[in-house]
Amino acid sequence: MTMLRRVSVAASLMILALAAPSLAHAQDGAAASVRLFDKLCYATMPEIGRVEAQTDSTWQPITGKDLDAFRPAVAPDILKAWKLSAAGSTYSLAITKSPMDDQSKADFPKYADATNFACSLILPADKTPPASVSAEMQKLIERKPDAAYVEGPWAITSWSGGNDRLLVLVYHYAPKSGSPGGMISMTVFQKP
Repeated sequence: MTMLRRVSVAASLMILALAAPSLAHAQDGAAASVRLFDKLCYATMPEIGRVEAQTDSTWQPITGKDLDAFRPAVAPDILKAWKLSAAGSTYSLAITKSPMDDQSKADFPKYADATNFACSLILPADKTPPASVSAEMQKLIERKPDAAYVEGPWAITSWSGGNDRLLVLVYHYAPKSGSPGGMISMTVFQKP
């Protein structure tokens, strides 16, 4: 092996050694984010009261115009959002309960008379690389996504399931640029 090749190999190994902790840190951040989504949304919905029961004095309510970013297409019966810290990062969480909007009725006519419950976790823009979040979501849901597509600035993966009374839709919105951040959201259409 030539001296230049040895230096190149050594430099590559050094770069990998230096990158490994940050990669592990990013994977830990993705795993922590998905665990938080599981605790706050996935394990509790459509029981919004169970989400609210987890709030504490450290959660900062989001109000006024900032709350409008979470407002659904139809007037909600419940709309609440908070900023919270977990696993060394800051997240935003929103919950809503509303009637079905016209688009949802058209897309899911079987659930036109359902109530729409939603829980969304905005991911921090530092420790949540999309590929790691997607892998953690597949572990949580125990299967690959039903669909993957691009819409505007988002690369979206989605899962769905349910029965005659309930339809569950889970989405991971990742920046299509590949940057960390995005959102994990769960919507439940529950018939009366």
